[in-house]
Amino acid sequence: MELLHKSFPPYLPKKGEEYMSPKQRAHFKKVLEALKVELIGLKRLEARPTATLCIDCKTLDELREKQVAK
Repeated sequence: MELLHKSFPPYLPKKGEEYMSPKQRAHFKKVLEALKVELIGLKRLEARPTATLCIDCKTLDELREKQVAK
């Protein structure tokens, strides 16, 4: 999620902008498509179909866990 925020800064609506305007929908579509790419990889699905992280993200997560456990 942290990488997502670096790639996609939070959407800042303009004053009086309609909720879920076309610009907002386009922004969130890009965000969701980026998440989809990170979550629906074939290697990840083969390894664990219910996993919530891609292989690279899970590897980093496990490395952080080991560092904290020391």
